[in-house]
Amino acid sequence: MTGEPGALSATSAADGSFSFSKVPVGGYVLVLSLAGYLDQTVPISVGLNTTTDLTVALATDTTSSGGLAISVQNDLTAGYDAPVTLTAHVTSPAADAGSPTVAWTQTGGTPAAQLAGTGTPSITFHTLKLSDAKLEANPGAVLGPYDGGGLVPARFGPMAIGIDETGNYQFQVTATDPEGHSATTTAMVWATPPTNGLRSVAFGVPLWFEGDTFAADGGAATSWSWTLAGPQGSQATLAGAGTQFPSFTPDLPGRYTVTETVSGQSTTVYANSWDGISGIASQSGSGNDYVVQGCTSSGCHTGPVQYPHAPDAGAAPNMFPYWAGTKHAVAFADGIDGNLGPDFGASCLQCHTLGYSPAALGNGGFDDEASKDKWTFPATLAPGNYAALVAQLPDLAQKSNVQCENCHGPRNMDVMGVDDTAAVPFGAGVCGQCHSQGQQWKGSLHANLQVALGEATTAGPAPANCARCHSAQGFAEYTQELLAGCVAAGSGSCQLTADGNPPVDGGANAANAATYALLGLTSSAVESQTCAACHDPHDVAGKPHQLRIYDSVPTTLMNGLAVDGAGSGAVCMVCHNSRPSSASFGVTSASSTLVTPHNGTQTDVLYGANAYFMPATMPSPHLAVADTCVGCHERIPNAAEKDAGQTSNHSFIADLSICSTCHAAAFDGAVIQQQTQNGMTQLDQAIFTAISTLLSAAGHYNTTVRDAQTLDYLCVTGDGGALSAYLPLSSVPATYAPFATSAGPPVHVTQWRSLASLQVTFAQNPFPIGTTECASTNAPYVVPGTTYQGGPVVISISAAQAGPTHSSSNNPIVSSASITGKAIYNEALLNNDLSIGIHNLPFTQTVIANTMAQLATVTPANP
Repeated sequence: MTGEPGALSATSAADGSFSFSKVPVGGYVLVLSLAGYLDQTVPISVGLNTTTDLTVALATDTTSSGGLAISVQNDLTAGYDAPVTLTAHVTSPAADAGSPTVAWTQTGGTPAAQLAGTGTPSITFHTLKLSDAKLEANPGAVLGPYDGGGLVPARFGPMAIGIDETGNYQFQVTATDPEGHSATTTAMVWATPPTNGLRSVAFGVPLWFEGDTFAADGGAATSWSWTLAGPQGSQATLAGAGTQFPSFTPDLPGRYTVTETVSGQSTTVYANSWDGISGIASQSGSGNDYVVQGCTSSGCHTGPVQYPHAPDAGAAPNMFPYWAGTKHAVAFADGIDGNLGPDFGASCLQCHTLGYSPAALGNGGFDDEASKDKWTFPATLAPGNYAALVAQLPDLAQKSNVQCENCHGPRNMDVMGVDDTAAVPFGAGVCGQCHSQGQQWKGSLHANLQVALGEATTAGPAPANCARCHSAQGFAEYTQELLAGCVAAGSGSCQLTADGNPPVDGGANAANAATYALLGLTSSAVESQTCAACHDPHDVAGKPHQLRIYDSVPTTLMNGLAVDGAGSGAVCMVCHNSRPSSASFGVTSASSTLVTPHNGTQTDVLYGANAYFMPATMPSPHLAVADTCVGCHERIPNAAEKDAGQTSNHSFIADLSICSTCHAAAFDGAVIQQQTQNGMTQLDQAIFTAISTLLSAAGHYNTTVRDAQTLDYLCVTGDGGALSAYLPLSSVPATYAPFATSAGPPVHVTQWRSLASLQVTFAQNPFPIGTTECASTNAPYVVPGTTYQGGPVVISISAAQAGPTHSSSNNPIVSSASITGKAIYNEALLNNDLSIGIHNLPFTQTVIANTMAQLATVTPANP
């Protein structure tokens, strides 16, 4: 405290008392100061030979800590389903502060933790289970390949952990003393840091693995046993070695072999430190810039500046000029220069720099370099901050922004050219390390890995065709072939080739098993439609959102349509069309067997094209929506996503709530869908009636026959030979299947949409009881000696040939030239669109009406 005028000052005793002696007579102003309290100014008078007594109570300064200090250990990695204790350490130098109270709150992260002890120095809680993080519907079950709309682990190897699967818990703790002073700090706990699922990793970061769901004998796997062999000197150990999902943390650079002994499978993980290549593209020597160092060193990524199709034997392509034009290349620079807004802060560094992980020290990440250089986050976000960093701390600049190693793992010569697949990322986990749209994507059909495994691998039915749209790797290759000039005969001629160029006459560059393996089209590597399927990480052509195809398709689609002006929706239209199966459209030969359109006919319906009995096109008003498909299916969240506070939709599942974005509130999409459904039901009944009319005609039919109970083929003999029968039908078959009146279409409708066999009950059974049932390529598991016991049989309507005598030249009952066949095609076209009239109501209504009118004319002579 001080007194004025004069130079009087004193410090109080422990009990707060103080005194001045021999003070000259006069008026004074006494100023009292104490940390944690508001300064008090008191005027006093001093008389001759008198003592002036003064009692003052200082008011608490609640904005001050009053000397309180609080600390908590931060950035803990606890593991899944693990108990956690956080303890706040509080100190107070003020003798009269008393015992402070402590209060904890969770301020962020998912999910909400069940906290105990929130009013004490220590809180406890349990981290979430791995099954909950992965959206498994039944946490007690073995995780399967696809469950309830959520992608869950299904395949042996490293497992990616997305940013929204980490169990990232953020807390605030405040200590308050009896005088009202308070001090606050924060703490963060992870179940585990995010990882990208690659085998090229940084040491110090926990890795998770998954065991196969299915055992070697085809049954469900019920046990797993893991072993780990690390480099010399490593102390790394496996946690959960007897579970489906073990983990370990590489502690040294080198190779780690992880083996699951029950299945006999093993994989190698390569650990190294971060190198970094970021700098200023036009400024040689800025940090470890990519022009002269990093991934372009040692003759590696020095090949021609072109996008790679299938890998070639030359130098790896130089992708850096493309990357330099992306937002990833300036993700940190833009942040500290203020271009990303005022909310960019130190918590953003995990995703805007290379290897930032306070829980993993010493592996050369941005945080390690920042600590060595004593760099602190700038107090003011302003232009020039990044340039100053590059000039003053070039080694730190080397680890800034989002660069090669963020997505491919640390530069490691044990990997490059030796085990390249260890660093090739097509999985959703690569982007999911930072982008939270992964949870929405999990709810989409794009996430169904089982489709990719069945349709897009060397074990699939036709990888040269199906992989183009049923895998991330295939689609990436397919779009590059489109851009490379595969235009002569439309996109249907763009097969996956061995060199990435359009197919040549004679098939000289036709793809083969080796090509598919290089592209990742194997059961161990293929990915479903992940982020990298539609978005090119290298931004080859500078398209918005780094989409592989934008606004127009370089050639006609596989359904024959030309697409231009579709915005972001163009990338959807490449696959969401009736595809090569609609090549039968317009064929007039009476002997042509009908092929129904492939699933996903949204582009056909949107453009109002490729339907029989219709004009060439009847475009939808919805083509005027900005970015077409994306404008409704991604830009606008559906009702559930809105309720969750989300602003976009990467599940791509639109509901009727989005209609109010453009239409008046009174607009009712449900009414439109009900009217469309009623029309489709009438159309289904008309097709059913037409088929009955055709089958009831006098004559004979050459077709395959199956027992409706066992679904095994009848080994009938006669003119058609084994597995083929020449059937005399003397009366109308009773039914094909019960005509459904409950939810869902009739059974026979779901069959004819793909022209599967229809069940027929004959008035006069042409097959005697005891007819042998036999195996074929379509029924290899029939039990030997099984015989037909009577009852319904199944015949293939699509292949049945009608005629007064048996002949292989007889016309099929349902063909691409018949009215009934064209009606089936139209019905499948509308059904496979899935919008029930919303995409293009005028077209849908007209197709139904015109098709019904044509079906009314069907007779045996006019099928």
